[in-house]
Amino acid sequence: MANDYTLITDSSCDLPPDYLRENGIPDLQLYFTIGDVTRKCNEMTPEEFYRCIRGGDMPVTSQVNVEDAVELFEEEIGKGRDILYLAFSSGLSGTYNSGCVAAELVRKKFPDCRIIVVDTLCASMGQGLYVYEAQQMKAAGCSIDEVAQWASDNVQRVAHYVLADDLHHLHRGGRVSKTSAMVGQMLGIKPIIQVNREGKLAVYDKVRGRKQAISKCVEHLVEAVGDTKGDMIMISHADCEEDARYAAELIKKRTGIKNSMIYYMGPVIGAHTGAEAIGMFLMADHR
Repeated sequence: MANDYTLITDSSCDLPPDYLRENGIPDLQLYFTIGDVTRKCNEMTPEEFYRCIRGGDMPVTSQVNVEDAVELFEEEIGKGRDILYLAFSSGLSGTYNSGCVAAELVRKKFPDCRIIVVDTLCASMGQGLYVYEAQQMKAAGCSIDEVAQWASDNVQRVAHYVLADDLHHLHRGGRVSKTSAMVGQMLGIKPIIQVNREGKLAVYDKVRGRKQAISKCVEHLVEAVGDTKGDMIMISHADCEEDARYAAELIKKRTGIKNSMIYYMGPVIGAHTGAEAIGMFLMADHR
């Protein structure tokens, strides 16, 4: 049967839990540490996570655990299903490699199983959009090979633009210098980050003032879209839903796309951007 497979992703996709549950998409959990406590991403609410960030906590994140991936893969294979795992960008995490290692271990135990692991080179709801598109194909009856081929062919067509509000977190992650962070904070400079073709975070632009930066971020996103006709806008936010909705409306006016999905930016990306960040994602001609 064409649909006799499970689409799997991980918690860095930032898709709403209800969406994942309703569509039967398991999400492997990455980990984060605040203070001396290490948790899976779903073991702290987004509201609580950003309260910690605003209180000065500096979380450290870590990749999907191989043992967790093996357990989930074996569970799905036990149901008689093949597996297509759309993994967090290898440019930002070892999670894709964890998935590959887990797949090899499971294949040794179940030689006839099919497990396809795809490096999405995506992050946050850019990865979420990639998963959404794959799920749309699966729901339409496409086979695992058809969806995997689409995933391979379109990995560079998810445009990611993230507006960061806190340069301190970007400095800590090595994205900007200490001097740039200090000067930028004083001048109200807001960096726009792109997830580039290598699946890595890179500062793409710098704009003074938050509203102006949101508009500029939308402008860059729409320029990347070109002639591509997508049907979904994805917006992730680091505890600033009102601004996320404002950004979504700007994108709707510029593109004519009516559907949007807005949800919290999880600990994986939020640890690097800090609170008040906004991620904007569309299918596009290029990144």
